[in-house]
Amino acid sequence: LYINSIIILNLIMKTNYCSWVNKINDILNKENIEGTKSLQSNQRYNALKKWLDENKVIYKETFDFPIAFGPFSLPGCKSVNEIQDNTALFFIPRSLMILSSEHEDLLPDTIDEDDEEDKSTLILTLFLLEEERKENSFFKPYIDLLPPQDYTIFWDEKTLKELDNDNITKSTRNLYYEIYELYSKVIKCHKYRYIPPDKFASFFCHVLSRQFYIDDSTSALIPGADLLNHNTVKIKYEIYDSENNIFKYTAHLCNGNSKDLQYT
Repeated sequence: LYINSIIILNLIMKTNYCSWVNKINDILNKENIEGTKSLQSNQRYNALKKWLDENKVIYKETFDFPIAFGPFSLPGCKSVNEIQDNTALFFIPRSLMILSSEHEDLLPDTIDEDDEEDKSTLILTLFLLEEERKENSFFKPYIDLLPPQDYTIFWDEKTLKELDNDNITKSTRNLYYEIYELYSKVIKCHKYRYIPPDKFASFFCHVLSRQFYIDDSTSALIPGADLLNHNTVKIKYEIYDSENNIFKYTAHLCNGNSKDLQYT
C-alpha cells in the first residue's frame, strides 16, 4: 500500500495536478464490493457497531460502515441517501466522549506546567494506553480498531525520499523527533515505563489526527464521529445539549450533495 501510494503521489506532483487528482479520486472513491463483504464480516468492526448501538449512537439514517473503497479496499463510510447541507450525521451521548480536561491526573509529573508540550494530546494518548491494558475496558471496541503502526513517522528514509518532497520529509522527521522526545519525558514516570516507544508514537499520532478541538485547554476523542473524513465534508461539531451533553456532528458540503464519505 505504501509503494502504491508513493507512485500515486509522484504522479500527482510530476504531472498535471488537476487531471491526476480527478482520475485518482475516481479510482479511490469507487466501492470495492468484495472488499466491503470482507470488512463487514470483520469481528472488530461488528463489535464497534454493536457498541455504538448499545450506547444509543444515532447514525444509521445517514450512512453505513465499513465500506471498502478502491483497489486497496480502504475502509470508509457510505451515505445511505443523498446528504443535504446541514444534515446531522451523528448524535453521540456523553458516555462515549473522552475529554482531556477530565483526565488531567494522567499527566506525568515529569511534564512541567510551563512546558510547551501538547498536553491535551498527551493526556488522551495516555488514556488510550491505560485503557488498552484493561481486560474489560468500556472503550475496548473502539481501541481494538485503532490503526497499526503505519503512520508516516514510521516510514524509513528510502520510502520518504520516494516522495521527492523535502517539505514532507522535513515535517515528518520533525514530528518523529518531537514525539520521541516527549516519550523520553513520559517514561521517566515509573507508572508509564511499560509503554514501548513505537506504541506510544502510534497512539499519539492517532490522537493527533482524530481529536476534536473543544476549547483552548481541552480536546476530545469522540468514538464514531472520527470515522468521517474531514477532507470530503466540511464539518461543524458541537456539544449542543447542555443538559445531556450530546455531541452533534453536522455536514456543511463544499459542492452540493455528497454521496460517499470516505475515511482511512
